[in-house]
Amino acid sequence: MNDTSLFIFLPFLLALSRVASIDVELMAVLVTIAANVGSSLTPIGNPQNIIIWGHYGVGFFEFAAFMAPLVAFASLVLIVATCLSFRKTKIATRPPPPVVLDRRLLAVSLVLFALLLAALRTAYVPFVVVACFVAMLAVRREIVSKVDYALILMFIFMFMDFREISHLLAGHVSLNSGIEVLVFSALLSQAISNVPATITLLGHVSSWRPLALGVNIGGVGLVTGSMANLITLRLTGLDINKFHRYSIPFFATLLAFFLLLFRLGIYP
Repeated sequence: MNDTSLFIFLPFLLALSRVASIDVELMAVLVTIAANVGSSLTPIGNPQNIIIWGHYGVGFFEFAAFMAPLVAFASLVLIVATCLSFRKTKIATRPPPPVVLDRRLLAVSLVLFALLLAALRTAYVPFVVVACFVAMLAVRREIVSKVDYALILMFIFMFMDFREISHLLAGHVSLNSGIEVLVFSALLSQAISNVPATITLLGHVSSWRPLALGVNIGGVGLVTGSMANLITLRLTGLDINKFHRYSIPFFATLLAFFLLLFRLGIYP
């Protein structure tokens, strides 16, 4: 999934910046856009696709085949933007800093991770979570204090019950065509993020196709469009204006292109 891939790749990118002269902020923007684009392809690539897949009962390969043109075009635009951004860049490397492996922390983390996985479908999850905190306090106290609790709260917000917003929309918004669904879902994603937008619109959209396109395109606009964008800002300290200099034109390009295809009847 896009969020998980960023949790893995962004620390690698930050580590790489310590041994190579790269524009880590620009790389972080492009990597985040790439995660949002790549995750659009399959029903299990991101949370909004999982929700749409489950609600509409779409076949796995049917979903992937429909989303393939979006991913192909967006990838092409991203490759061109990356080449233009780094066309004059020369990367100089330097000796890496020493790395010290904390074997005790590694062992405790693996055990706690295994316990958490085993407890996921049981009533013991709260006890295991408490055990994780106690164990980390004993092994490395500063880890607990450095947890990004604001990011956790943002995750919780994403999966809140948005039925009240949905009821408000029912009385004021009428989505009668694929173009209207595409535009509205993409713009709503900018305001409340694409996962809440998906949950809000499920009961008002008969066809999953323009909804899937809209919420996935909507993830690459404003920083609020996707949880992946917020993860990047929290992990890297990226300047939000620099993020928007790339993400907003990217969003506008995708939306304009697929609106044109919809209007011409070429796609879907």
